[in-house]
Amino acid sequence: MQLNKKILLGLFFCFIIALPLHAQILSSGGTGNTFTLTNYPGNFSGYYDGLPVIFRADHANSGACTISINGYTSSPIVNTAGNQLTAGEVKVNQIISLVYDLPGDRFQMISTSGIISASPTPSDASLAYPGGIAGATSIAHSFSAGSFSAPVGYNVIVTNYYSSTSSGNPLKINGVTIIDGGAGDANNAGATRLKLPIILNNTSGLLTGAPSTSFVGFQTLAGVTPITLTSLTTLYIVPPGKTLVVLQIYIDNTTSDFQVSTDNGSTFHKIKSGRSNYFDITNSPLESPIVLTTGTQIKSNSTTTAINGYLK
Repeated sequence: MQLNKKILLGLFFCFIIALPLHAQILSSGGTGNTFTLTNYPGNFSGYYDGLPVIFRADHANSGACTISINGYTSSPIVNTAGNQLTAGEVKVNQIISLVYDLPGDRFQMISTSGIISASPTPSDASLAYPGGIAGATSIAHSFSAGSFSAPVGYNVIVTNYYSSTSSGNPLKINGVTIIDGGAGDANNAGATRLKLPIILNNTSGLLTGAPSTSFVGFQTLAGVTPITLTSLTTLYIVPPGKTLVVLQIYIDNTTSDFQVSTDNGSTFHKIKSGRSNYFDITNSPLESPIVLTTGTQIKSNSTTTAINGYLK
């Protein structure tokens, strides 16, 4: 029988309250995957259903475990799912809490496993496509039909952009150029691939382009807040409790740049700058998103430098 974890915790807390204030937590004995406790307090003549046990492990486990208390028969230790323990679930000096399951003739461990799951490192894909593509709906739009606005409650992820000429067909969000589309631009004259997407919602921008341009992408339920910034000669500071993920940086001349400070403005580091004949940053696009945490400051020496990304 697998005991309900709430019941187990309730029994365990009652046991703790009943312990004398001067009681000490006993350390276990045994070796390998065998644990023993001698002189364990409590007036009991054998294991009974709901018997609570707490001890400090003197060694780690390398697989399925058993425990013997006060010389009674060894019984398996399982987790609350009823499964045998795996290597590393008991650490040296870890406080272990058990409750005996009489029908199963085993002890269930209700304390936290010694295995700590590492927080996953965000991948470029997870950062570039927040929320993934589950439930996504494809969108394709030609600007010969006019401008485009994201539906209310949705984010739109632009993955590919098409321009039929090399005369300069900028893609803009609320009038702010994000992709130049001019001569030498990697995204003009039929080239369509964006290394990182553009993100917007119905409040963050109206997407406009020349009649000979178009895009394809997808929409998902809004889970982050898209943001497009320009006029970065005025310092921008990432708001408290937020992270800014930068997907696109637009720079329109050879003397402009994009700078970041992570020490409250004491030092700014140049991250991108314009290059001769390659003004738009999509000519040397970001290979990975730029992640800027709370308090990070960004600026540019040009009012036309712009970024697109999102706050989360």
